Amino acid sequence: MTVLSAAFNAALRQGHISANPCLAIEPVKDKMVRKGTFTLEQVTALGKTASGDWKGLILVGFYTGQRLGDCANLRWDQIDLQSKIKTIRFQQSKTEREVMMVINPVLVDYLSKLTKPKTYEAFVFPSLANRNISPLSKNFRKMMERAGIEQRVIRERQRSDSNMPLGRSAPRNVNALSFHSLRHTFNSILANAGIPEETRMALTGHTSRAMNQRYTHRELLLLQDAVATLPRIHTH
Repeated sequence: MTVLSAAFNAALRQGHISANPCLAIEPVKDKMVRKGTFTLEQVTALGKTASGDWKGLILVGFYTGQRLGDCANLRWDQIDLQSKIKTIRFQQSKTEREVMMVINPVLVDYLSKLTKPKTYEAFVFPSLANRNISPLSKNFRKMMERAGIEQRVIRERQRSDSNMPLGRSAPRNVNALSFHSLRHTFNSILANAGIPEETRMALTGHTSRAMNQRYTHRELLLLQDAVATLPRIHTH
């Protein structure tokens, strides 16, 4: 419909037709696609299967609920392990919002054991930073296979590449599980633990930079209690 409408609009501008017939057609409502969540056993299997920087990346994804690109490009200057309440600040690439996370003790322990860089502007996971999301997602899918996690397709490709208009990429299968599912898992665990929606929204990124800068010590303690409900993941 987008391609046809563009053609009719061109004809309309040139005076060949008096109206764009595409405007009278109601769009087809897409079915809601629900991404899945990982079980604790599956996250543990992923952690044990992963190696190198991937092991830490999975822990960051599970214990912060942040997106793949933001986790992969995490820098040391975003992490505060010196204060009484340990925190990570994310500048979300999708929303451009700054989110402050209180770090779960398991993640604090992992990060504390990593070799500290010469400069705090260095990446925490240098082998995964500054890479396109597509190959990272592909590597994560392969890791899921090695961990014995069954994948489920929730939306199948509808058209072949040969039928696609010039300049547009072919539709892809949508899988139930991906790295983003760690974000859903994070939110689900907190919800099941009775953490209020407002607190969960603050942790997953529905807040502004100004809000983060106004966090009081009491509010940080509330966030600390929230992330403390996340279970321990054994990666060895």
